[in-house]
Amino acid sequence: MPEAGTGTGNPPAELSDRWKRWIVDNAVAGVSPADIGLELVRRGLPPEQAADPLRLVGADFLLEHGLRPERALRRKYELLLGDHSKLDALSGTELAERHDISGEEFFDRFYLRNRPVVLRGIAAGSGLLDWSPAALREQFGNLQVQVQTGRRAEPIWDVFLRGKTSTMLLADYVDLVLSAEETNEFYLTANENFLAHDHDRRILADVAFADALLEAEHRYRGTNLWLGPAGTVSPLHRDRVNVLNVQTVGSKRITLIDSCQLPRVYNHQSYYSMVDVERPDLDRYPEFADVTVRSAVLQPGDAVFIPVNWWHHLRALQVSVSITFVNFRLDNTFGNGTFELD
Repeated sequence: MPEAGTGTGNPPAELSDRWKRWIVDNAVAGVSPADIGLELVRRGLPPEQAADPLRLVGADFLLEHGLRPERALRRKYELLLGDHSKLDALSGTELAERHDISGEEFFDRFYLRNRPVVLRGIAAGSGLLDWSPAALREQFGNLQVQVQTGRRAEPIWDVFLRGKTSTMLLADYVDLVLSAEETNEFYLTANENFLAHDHDRRILADVAFADALLEAEHRYRGTNLWLGPAGTVSPLHRDRVNVLNVQTVGSKRITLIDSCQLPRVYNHQSYYSMVDVERPDLDRYPEFADVTVRSAVLQPGDAVFIPVNWWHHLRALQVSVSITFVNFRLDNTFGNGTFELD
């Protein structure tokens, strides 16, 4: 049984703070209240007093002393992340870009170092760029799809609107997108899993542009299509896997924040930040003022590598189609984010 050094000798009938700390330290270490009570009896405390040792301690003392190790550990985490944040700030706000990249450079300099990079023109000339909204409507217009709607009503759409979708024909949705002004009211997102409808695999037939980065055999696993009007927004969030986001139609702005900035992005729910990156309320979220932000505009044929746990925000500047891939040639399983290649 673990023993705190302050609890030596026999406990008095009225427990001192040293003995209270001894009880709490053992409870935090995983010793059951029954075993703590038996030890107190062995040391001379009457059994009727030792029957409920945590009650002897009292709720206020238990809460204050019991949380002390967790508070100390949290402070260490905050200091560690603070040091990484300082290094991140010293590295500047420029987002790395490459116009031609080998698999070796990509994995050595970016994937394994958990650093983002914009890959300009990597998909130029690819058949993916031929899949305009009109082409999707022509080939898949009779499919029923689930579209997120009412997105403007909630601050974190992807959290509150899961399952709150409208069912419509893809042809009708494309017409809605093409006729809409700038809006975040509706969006066909990864939750629809649209590419699962492409049984002939016509859309992803030509992704040879990324063979140095992606495992071709598994190009259909975890790959998603995003289609929406100008103004659609993916709020600031992080993913539990690495992602390659390829822009195929229209333009989109991406904003990236290092994962080490966790204490400053106010991550209160799921994997989403409470901060509106485009209009941060620094009165409510003052620590966000010290965050280092990097951004870039993606054009058709461009891609961006979003490292696991990096915070990112995306806004479509025009009618937009994007395709995201997670089937990298190196392991892409982290924490509770999974991508199985079997």
